[in-house]
Amino acid sequence: MKVFNKKTIQSSKKVGDKLRELRQQKELSVEELHNITKLEKDYILAIESSAYHKLPEGKAYKKMFFKKYLSAFDIEKEKYLQQFRQEELNYTKQNTKIKKNKKVRFTNIPFFARAGLVILLIGSLFGYIGLQLHDILQPPPLALESPSKSQTTKQKNINVKGKTAKEVTVSINGEHVPNNSKGQFEKKLELQQGLNTIIIKARKKHGKTTTIVRHVVVKDGSQISLNNR
Repeated sequence: MKVFNKKTIQSSKKVGDKLRELRQQKELSVEELHNITKLEKDYILAIESSAYHKLPEGKAYKKMFFKKYLSAFDIEKEKYLQQFRQEELNYTKQNTKIKKNKKVRFTNIPFFARAGLVILLIGSLFGYIGLQLHDILQPPPLALESPSKSQTTKQKNINVKGKTAKEVTVSINGEHVPNNSKGQFEKKLELQQGLNTIIIKARKKHGKTTTIVRHVVVKDGSQISLNNR
């Protein structure tokens, strides 16, 4: 003859659900329970929803707040306390396990995948540095709209117009010329009779320079243009 051990089947209902039902059976609102126990309403709701992380830190504090809640009811408090201790312990263990899993998540990646990721990050870093160095070592862009090459004119002045990068310093015949946010610059120069040499320089702050030289001939009616020679 087999002997059967008697097992106690534990209720699957959480202690917070039981307490909420108990409060509702006593026809007490959260506000009324707050007035009786002096517990904050948020803590009452946290206990009833088994959201133990919303209670003050520390087992002793959690237990004290739970007892405060129970003090409003004439019930066998120990069985509620026992279930609370077990649920709070399980919650703490589960929360600790989740935190540990987050910490070791990267270590769970296969070695070759981790190595590849590290190499990719290092490669991206060196690529970025390389682009920055290339930009520093390259001379600045400089495009000239006016004057054209070997220009001949009867005018006594000329507009020197061009474009570069906005962070570049521009000078014309050694004199600084401001450029706008788009890198555009313009300066009106007075010309002398005969050959005029115009030197336009675009200089980066690190020292790289781009230079364009233009020759402009000013002639009167009796002179012959260089372009016709």
